[in-house]
Amino acid sequence: MKKMNFLMTTITTALFSGIVFAATDSDNLFLQGVVAEETSIEVTANAEATNLNIIEGETGLLIGSSVERSNSLNGYTVSFYSANGGELQNASDPTVSTSYEISYGGGSFLSPGTSGSPQVLVTEAGVGSAIEETRDISINVTAFPNAIVGSYEDTVTFVIESL
Repeated sequence: MKKMNFLMTTITTALFSGIVFAATDSDNLFLQGVVAEETSIEVTANAEATNLNIIEGETGLLIGSSVERSNSLNGYTVSFYSANGGELQNASDPTVSTSYEISYGGGSFLSPGTSGSPQVLVTEAGVGSAIEETRDISINVTAFPNAIVGSYEDTVTFVIESL
């Protein structure tokens, strides 16, 4: 009888131990979100940008503004260049011109570079969050009292580049 009790106890324990010690399992769920890099510049001209005084020149005339946007971790640079290398050329005779310089965001007045060698205006370090910066654009135009009739023109290109 002792053998039978022992056998019944062993069988009962074996049957119920499976319930008490259930199998376990686990798995993972990967979560991710991606933020695309944004580095952009928007330049808006004032009416004064197309009404420059060539004869008497201009000094510190506000001609527009820019809005820079960047979420680059390392920051960005803004540079500029012009089609005529910083010369307002007569549309009928490009050999006739007067020079100008641009101030960007209240900085020094600088002559624009060329497309192959743009002039750096601003370097912004990354700050750990997105940046939106508005800057004024001003111009100095060298007076040209003996200018001939015609339109004096140049096209300035502003470039923003993430670092």
